Amino acid sequence: MNYLISNLDDLNRFADLFLEKYLSVHKKVLFYGEMGVGKTTFIKLICEKLGAIGNTSSPTFSIVNNYPIKHSSYAINHADLYRLKDSEELFGTGLLEYLYDDDYFFVEWPEMIEAYCDKNYLKVKIDLNEDGSRIFILLTC
Repeated sequence: MNYLISNLDDLNRFADLFLEKYLSVHKKVLFYGEMGVGKTTFIKLICEKLGAIGNTSSPTFSIVNNYPIKHSSYAINHADLYRLKDSEELFGTGLLEYLYDDDYFFVEWPEMIEAYCDKNYLKVKIDLNEDGSRIFILLTC
């Protein structure tokens, strides 16, 4: 499924649809796209709409950020694998455990973790158009 996002209002409406239609089925989401395309911005919006407690931020340096969710026993785990060099580093982080728990797990730069995902995850590819709009391409696995 493809979604054209031209402005922040479109992004906000899409985030509502994303929560209702996709996150109700898939709690594990892999985000693809070039640097600066809006992966972290979208994840921060999703975290806010899910009721994340605390300030959400990019986990580029921490590798993973964890956020409890208001009035829920679930949490959100947000990973950025950009800095990982190899699968040995991946195993050392303990991130693979997040693939099999009941919490939300949003992963930026997920290429290294793909092979360990089961069949119930969602891929979101974000492409930047010349006019500044974005195309969100969603693929279920």
